Amino acid sequence: MPRRLPTAFALSALVLLPALLRADDPPKGDKDLDGTWEMASIMQNGKDALTPPDKMLVTIKGGTVTVKIGDETHTATISVDASKTPKTLDLTFGDGPNKGKTAKAVYEIKGDELKICHGEPDAERPKELAAKEGSDLTLATLKRVKP
Repeated sequence: MPRRLPTAFALSALVLLPALLRADDPPKGDKDLDGTWEMASIMQNGKDALTPPDKMLVTIKGGTVTVKIGDETHTATISVDASKTPKTLDLTFGDGPNKGKTAKAVYEIKGDELKICHGEPDAERPKELAAKEGSDLTLATLKRVKP
């Protein structure tokens, strides 16, 4: 029995050491974001901004976002930090008038609902998930599309 104790300790250390070394490194990604989402509502400055005939689909896979509105498609990259409260997301536009600019956002996922709050590109990150009147913020609510 005494001979097994050092071996068991060594194996435990080998298994646990990588986890202990990573303990201070918060998770950066959020796999729960991956999938296709349909825009359910958009609030800008406290007002409803979603035009009913516009169907908007947002597909997130890894660090890439594709937005499809009718026949138009736009792309962006995202950087996520799920360890913060609220969780943060930086969206860098790949095309359009904001190409190369970054919008800083906060988000939350509850079940099949995703809420993202952001300001204009290069503005400060919102502190909460709200787009009150006069805030210059947008709050988007998306519903996960079932495969």
